[in-house]
Amino acid sequence: MQVIELMKRQIQRTRCRILSKNRINKIITDMGGYPIKLHLGCGGHVRAGWVNCDLNPKDKIVLPVDLLNAFPFPEESVRLCYAEHVLEHFSIEELRLVLKNIFKVMQAGGTFRIAQPDLQAMIKDSLYSYGWKIEKMKYSKTKDKNIYTGTHYLNFIWNEWGHKFNHSYDSLKYELNLAGFREVTPCTYHKSGTPALCFLEKHTPSEDALICEAIK
Repeated sequence: MQVIELMKRQIQRTRCRILSKNRINKIITDMGGYPIKLHLGCGGHVRAGWVNCDLNPKDKIVLPVDLLNAFPFPEESVRLCYAEHVLEHFSIEELRLVLKNIFKVMQAGGTFRIAQPDLQAMIKDSLYSYGWKIEKMKYSKTKDKNIYTGTHYLNFIWNEWGHKFNHSYDSLKYELNLAGFREVTPCTYHKSGTPALCFLEKHTPSEDALICEAIK
C-alpha cells in the first residue's frame, strides 16, 4: 500500500514539473509579470488576480505545484502568499521543507498569510465546551460519522481530515521563525493591514481559528 502511494506521489510530482513549465509563462504574463500574489492549495477556490496552485488542479488556470518540491518561480518573485487549510496536512518535517520553499520565492518584506484550525481551540471545543456537538450535527447526519463525545470529535478531525500536525499559534510561529520569517503576528478573520489580504478566508471563523501573517 505504501509503495502504491509513493508511486502515485511520484507521478503527481512529475506531472507538476512538466505542466507548470508549459503553462507558467502564460499565466504570469496574464497577471502582469512578477512580482505575483501566490495562492497555495487553492482546491476549487480560484482567486482572480492571484496565481492559483494546487497539487491536483480542478481548473485549467490552476498551476499544478507540489509544495514539497522547489517552486517553479524565481527567487524573490512573490509579493504576497496565502494558504488556507494547507499546512496542517504536512508532518513537521514536511512543513519545514514547504516553508523553506515558500521563503525562497518570497520578496524581502513580502507577507505570507495563513489560515487554519487552531489546536488549542479544537481541544477546548471538544473537551471543555459544546462546540463538538455542533460538529456532530454537521457531520454525523450528512456523512454518517460516529461522533458521540468530544474525544470522538477530536480524533475525527485528526484522522478523517487528513491532518498530520495541528498547530497552535506558538508552534506555527516557531516554525515560521525557524524558516526565516522575521515577524509573525496573529490576525483577525477577514482583516489585514494589507488590503489584498482582507476577506480571503473561505471557511467559517471557528474553522479558521488560527490566522496569522509572517513577513520575510
